[in-house]
Amino acid sequence: MSRKELEGIIKKLLGIEYELDDRTSLIKYGGDSLFFGRLQIELKRTFGLKVPIQQLFQNGTIEQLCKVLGIEEHNGEKIDITDLQTAYLYGRKPEMILGGKGSRAYFSFEVEDVDIARLQKAIKNLVEEQEALRCTFHEDQYANVQESQAIDFTYYDLQILSSKEKDEKLEEIRKDLFERNFNINKGPLICFVATRIDDKKTIVHICHDGLVADGESHQIILKELENLYYGKQNASHCSFSEYTHYIKDMKENPEYSELLNEKVKRLSEFDTKPQLDALKDAKEVMKPNVGVVARIIPEDLYFKICEKGRENAVTPFSILLTAFGKALAKYSDNSKFLLNLPVSYRPMELEGVENLVGLCSNFILFGFDDSYSIGFLEQIEDNQNKLFSSREEGMLLSGTDVLKKVKQTKKEEIIAPVVFTSTVGGLRQGEAKFKKNMTLSYTSQVWLEGLLTEVPEGILFTLSYIKELFDEDVINGIVDVFITILTMFGNKDKELFEMTDIPLAIRDSEIIKKLNDTTEISSSISFREKLKKNCEIYAEKYAFIDEQSHMTYQELKEFSDKLNFILLKKYSLKHGDKVGLYLPKGVEQAACEVALAYLNIVFLPIDVEFPVKIVEHCVSAIGLRMILTDTKEHMEDIAAVTTTIVTLENEIPSAEIGKEALEENSETMLINTSGTTGMPKTVILTWRGIMNCINATQKLFSITSKDVAFGVTNYGHDMSIFDILGMVYIGGTTVIPNQHNYKNPEIWIDLMNKYKVTVWISVPALLEMLLYSDLEKLPEVVGKLHRVIQGGDYLHIDIVKKFRKWNQKGKIFNVGGPTETTMWNIYHEVSGVDIQNNNIPYGKPFPNTQYYILDKKQELCPVGKEGQMYIAGDGVTPGYVGTGEQGKFTEYKGLRVYCSGDYGVYMRTGEILFRGRKDRQIKINGKRIELDGIEEKLNSIKGITKGAVICKDKRIVAYYVAEDKTEVNNIKKILSGILPEYMIPTAFYEIKRLPYNRNKKVDYRELERMVPKTGEQEKAETELEDFVARICENIFEVEKIGVKESFYNLGGDSVTAMRIAAIIKKEFNVHMTPYDIFEHSTIRELASYIAKLRSDINEKV
Repeated sequence: MSRKELEGIIKKLLGIEYELDDRTSLIKYGGDSLFFGRLQIELKRTFGLKVPIQQLFQNGTIEQLCKVLGIEEHNGEKIDITDLQTAYLYGRKPEMILGGKGSRAYFSFEVEDVDIARLQKAIKNLVEEQEALRCTFHEDQYANVQESQAIDFTYYDLQILSSKEKDEKLEEIRKDLFERNFNINKGPLICFVATRIDDKKTIVHICHDGLVADGESHQIILKELENLYYGKQNASHCSFSEYTHYIKDMKENPEYSELLNEKVKRLSEFDTKPQLDALKDAKEVMKPNVGVVARIIPEDLYFKICEKGRENAVTPFSILLTAFGKALAKYSDNSKFLLNLPVSYRPMELEGVENLVGLCSNFILFGFDDSYSIGFLEQIEDNQNKLFSSREEGMLLSGTDVLKKVKQTKKEEIIAPVVFTSTVGGLRQGEAKFKKNMTLSYTSQVWLEGLLTEVPEGILFTLSYIKELFDEDVINGIVDVFITILTMFGNKDKELFEMTDIPLAIRDSEIIKKLNDTTEISSSISFREKLKKNCEIYAEKYAFIDEQSHMTYQELKEFSDKLNFILLKKYSLKHGDKVGLYLPKGVEQAACEVALAYLNIVFLPIDVEFPVKIVEHCVSAIGLRMILTDTKEHMEDIAAVTTTIVTLENEIPSAEIGKEALEENSETMLINTSGTTGMPKTVILTWRGIMNCINATQKLFSITSKDVAFGVTNYGHDMSIFDILGMVYIGGTTVIPNQHNYKNPEIWIDLMNKYKVTVWISVPALLEMLLYSDLEKLPEVVGKLHRVIQGGDYLHIDIVKKFRKWNQKGKIFNVGGPTETTMWNIYHEVSGVDIQNNNIPYGKPFPNTQYYILDKKQELCPVGKEGQMYIAGDGVTPGYVGTGEQGKFTEYKGLRVYCSGDYGVYMRTGEILFRGRKDRQIKINGKRIELDGIEEKLNSIKGITKGAVICKDKRIVAYYVAEDKTEVNNIKKILSGILPEYMIPTAFYEIKRLPYNRNKKVDYRELERMVPKTGEQEKAETELEDFVARICENIFEVEKIGVKESFYNLGGDSVTAMRIAAIIKKEFNVHMTPYDIFEHSTIRELASYIAKLRSDINEKV
């Protein structure tokens, strides 16, 4: 009984025609207890073998059954395998990262006037002569050289097909061959397909498992196949078994271990791989699919490269390797990484090894270093020197042993997954009849594989990649940069020899150049001139409206003139003096801002919800000459502030008219943004930046004097500038909710409906509150908006979908840009494609604005490569007031730029994609927050030994170690006196010790992973607490909530807050905003607040 006979019985019983894998359980092929019973019967009937069914079941693979039945599985000589073959066998195991598929290679060649029968005979003779092509492999230990091996040969005659049909068929054949998984237990491990193209030309396709041949073997196969076809004798060669025996003996060197350790020590300074922008973690890829990007290096260009190399005493491979490494580094976040370089491992002492087909290769781990600024030629020379020493080591050390040792040292699973190799021998194909025209390769566990081979047109460069890991645009970009470098080198571009900043591929340069080609002539009309005209043209039109009052353009002019008298005449304000505005939201607040801008007085809007200590800081750090406030009540709030406080309530009624403004100042106003000390930094905005933004917004978004904007944004936020200064500049109207209602969607909707609001500008959280308010007039109000501008935070697709439910025509614009670059300066009109892709791009720069995305070496990133965004143009501000900190303002290519700290990517569409931040600056509801600033204030509290602050799920969370039991409410109270409300952590957790990393710094990632205990499961004491708990249990879909459980711990956000508020209003007839729920964030606190509201209503009644 033979193994073949056994397999025939099994296939018949299972009803299977395809080949079975020897080591796969027959259960996986559908074998069940009935099958094993029938197999037992068939073995007895046919061969007289009595085998217990349990024994058959327990040995359920063909390989195991052969052993049980005493069948010789394979004939032929048993030989050792090389380290590289062992690695390939491990790599094809499904449990390995990017495993499950065997390494393989494909190549093809053209031949004229071929006789198919002669070709088949030549192939048969080739396989008989080269024993590696007759090998089968077992486990991870040995191979068998079969005495004979079936030839896998297929012939297709494509002559009757059209040119298009031929191309399609050829592509289908290549794909089928390249995706083939060979059965390594049975063989054959090489297959041949001949395709007749016309009466002259035939293309022969060859595909083989990576275990039986390397790149150098391809040339040997072609040469020997040609000789055999034309009846010539092939040169003698050693056997593959002799080769494996020789290689094994080489490792017996007593100095081997010492050489290995020295090599690994030198490699320790390099990262294990280039940090390319991956689509997912390699561990998540279960079934890798291979993509290939190919380019031809024309023969004449390659000759020039070789000639230039000879002139400078550098080898072609050193040039190619350096160009490839620099192309990778252009797309990588690191600049020192390991590359895998396959090398020929054919010791010349072994006679005939140069004519041997087999996996006669090793690989060296090469440390590529692009971290220092030297010219390209000097870098080639450095790499060449390293290559010579590495190749010597490669003849003494097994690359597999080096890789294993590096893996142990680095404690990483994936080492050097980028391969670069060349089989180019000097372009001598013209002499051959069998001319190779294509090569593809795939190595298991490899991310990228760059391969250079000879083809009739010159040199074919292919870069194979895992489709699930990398975007094809990135791979195309790497290849384009590689070709660009080689073209410059071959064309003797002297600039390249000294160049450290390698140029981008032409198509990338053109995309980025077009993106930043934004120069426009700005309007020459100043804000003061335009407002004067508007006050005449629109004299009776409302400029501003709030819940209680309104102001026409004529009244706005009169108000400005009175303020002129108060400030310039009565208080003698001079050029350069700065004024603070401490006013609640409403008409008067907006009018003051416009008036000061009109009078060329630099001003700072100060949030009336700021603690007094922050107001004091603003006065002292900025040097405010005075503060304007509206009422005596607000004056008392900041009475401790040591500067002049002017109350409009007292001054305006008796003010005279002033006509003269101060001399125009380049500075317009000041805006606070968060600082690392917990106190705000103050940014200086200029007329140049503000007017550029206003004019561009008006033009790009088609906002006119007929529009009515809704001024929902806090005036301390730079997004409010257009609501106030922008709308009066274009002659429009702004409706403003008053301070006590500016977070109340019900009031918003009443005002928007009453005054027919058409423009909404805010952070996404406020629009979300509007859209989820679930009020009767909401659809009507949303339907009237024809322009929505969203910025300051990420705009989620769900918000867009909700808006589109009631408004199909209104345009939504996503805008961005740091305060230091004035308001907003980049935009994208949200489209249906964005909704389908579930992603909204950052967009294109405004006129007179440039976005430079730079890498760690301050070089321009190619398209598809993530980098930090540096912004240039009219909006870049002079810097900060009252601080020497100007570090993020720098220069690039002679331009003043601001380093935003935000990461982005140039897209092929000519826009930018936002990628977030990597420092400890965050944004919540459009407010920029420095976590280190909050942490500093937390650590200043007496009794706290050490505290740390993180952002988790869009909320600020504080962890602290305390000397004694410290009440959370006490910590909150102290922080409330020194931090703005939006910077106070929503949750505090006392822990025994903070986690630290190996650098003895707080491990913030570990803190994020720490899951604190939920709030105490204390039962409700009142019916109201019980009712609120049940509301939250339903909304958050949890079984039981304790009354001390935090709204934030449950995953609460503005939308869930709106739902809770709506239920409470329905049940108790009390009005609440989401912010009320944020402030009273536990069940008990919220129930208590509801009780207070109900009590207040009853008292009024």
